[in-house]
Amino acid sequence: MLSQSQVVIGDALRQVAVFASLSDAMRQRLVIRATPVRVRAGEWLFRAGDVGDSLYVVLSGRLEVVRESPGPAVLRALGRGQAFGELSLLTGGPRAASVRARRDSELLKLTREDFVELLQHVPDFGLALTQSLGEQLLDTGRAATPTPPAPSSIALVAVHAGSPASRLADELVRELSRWRTVVRLDPSDETGGRETVSSHGARFDRCEREAEQVLLVAESPQGDREWTDFCLRQADRVLALVDRDEVPAWLADRAALRGCDVVYCSPRPGRIDTEAWHGLLEPRATHWLWLDETFRAGARRIARRLASRSVGVVLSGGGARGLAHIGVLEELTAAGVVIDRVAGCSMGSFIGAQFAGGADANAIALRCEEELVHRNPWSDYTIPIVAATRGRKMRTMLARVFGSQQIQDLERAYFCVSADLINSELVSHDHGPVATAVGASMCIPGSAPALALDGRVLVDGGLFDNLPVEGMASLGEGPIIAVDVTAQAHPPVVTRRGRPGLLKLRDQLRRAVVGDDAPHPGLRETLFRSIVLASRDTTEAAKRYADLVINPETSSIGLTAFGELHRARELGRRAAWTALKASPALISPSARTQDL
Repeated sequence: MLSQSQVVIGDALRQVAVFASLSDAMRQRLVIRATPVRVRAGEWLFRAGDVGDSLYVVLSGRLEVVRESPGPAVLRALGRGQAFGELSLLTGGPRAASVRARRDSELLKLTREDFVELLQHVPDFGLALTQSLGEQLLDTGRAATPTPPAPSSIALVAVHAGSPASRLADELVRELSRWRTVVRLDPSDETGGRETVSSHGARFDRCEREAEQVLLVAESPQGDREWTDFCLRQADRVLALVDRDEVPAWLADRAALRGCDVVYCSPRPGRIDTEAWHGLLEPRATHWLWLDETFRAGARRIARRLASRSVGVVLSGGGARGLAHIGVLEELTAAGVVIDRVAGCSMGSFIGAQFAGGADANAIALRCEEELVHRNPWSDYTIPIVAATRGRKMRTMLARVFGSQQIQDLERAYFCVSADLINSELVSHDHGPVATAVGASMCIPGSAPALALDGRVLVDGGLFDNLPVEGMASLGEGPIIAVDVTAQAHPPVVTRRGRPGLLKLRDQLRRAVVGDDAPHPGLRETLFRSIVLASRDTTEAAKRYADLVINPETSSIGLTAFGELHRARELGRRAAWTALKASPALISPSARTQDL
């Protein structure tokens, strides 16, 4: 006769694909012989190189498959109902990767003997196992960076006493419930009494079985450390609600909040030192809530990101062709697409940062015309010892456009990318001064001096990734629209007009300076083209992560033809209209402005 806990384990095994075909008798036998294993959040179950002598099934919690060298990287997440460790049992080799508990997790351990017996006596088990391994291999081939699923457990922790955590929790539950079943858990039980610590786990497990998402609310970390610790150990994702600069005593020695989402809550801008909090908590994402009539809209934006329903837009580099991004954003907004996240490279970073800060298409177009056409920030030429320009006009322009704005304070989530010439790696800018980040992202090597920042030497991110879709997809927060303006360039055409004598003299001067009469693009045009060509393969690969790719036909616009702003904007608008017409799902009710 099976105990109640063994019955629960048997039901869990029935939901695991590789065990679904087993008879009730065989499944009951496995339950009796298997060993329950508990792993606390942050603990390693095994490390790469360990002996692979068992298979595990996740009964509750979440774990991560981690590659520890040459650099740490999460390969995939493991949740309820997933089995792992079978590959080492099949090959007889050591563990190929490490597994660490992301949350307190309960597992079922099956020995090699049980595994071999299933292979020998249950043909359907071998077939299901082969299918499971094939799906893992297919997923590995699809993308180098796994897209995490929506979190099944979320902890909302009020860093300061008196924060509106309960109000935010109410709004999150209301919004999340539009897409999935949600349960809110507070430290008191259903009767209003205080629970014992040992009963927290049982209540949480029951709720997680019954609902798709569980919201754990810790309003008083200072007074209820046990409940707060429990919430942090169980959470796939943690929201830390911050409403002032003071660091409370309970947080002074805490590492548990590092890597959380920080939700800044304030009645007015500039009240919270977000850069200091970023240094303390190193958050994966930041959000803003204003204590006014926009509170609900801000909470809904957070909920969309937690439900993997927020739309992100990634804007490529491409010189003057990037002005087409203005028309794309204009058309997306007009179609009712609610954009919560923005990323960009080079010219895409410049336009994207303005949009993330709340500017609409008309305001961005006016700013671009004033700064890029009339003022021309690339015109302060100098003797090209370091670069063709001094870069002063560019820095002055960025200071005018963005002032002292910080990335983490923008209306929408934003990041841009640059390339580090010292370490030969892509750098993602998701906090700090907007002007500095955008300046690094659009610093064409040779055209302007590289930006020295924090021991790095930064230039245009297009050298490595001209369309940083993969970075946005790694957060797993919703559909992504990629806008790629890197159209194929046409050979330069030289128009010969004027008197024959003057044309001959011009040809002689050209041969003396350039070396031949063949038509060549200008220096700045050549530098822009080099950036685009350097990341062509990366751009093609990044499209795998996008749900919609918009390709404005901008080949007729020169990479330095910023005077073509209005035509580029119109080309972007037309391309977006055509793409949305072919993909109506992106303007479904879940993504329309009426949801705000």
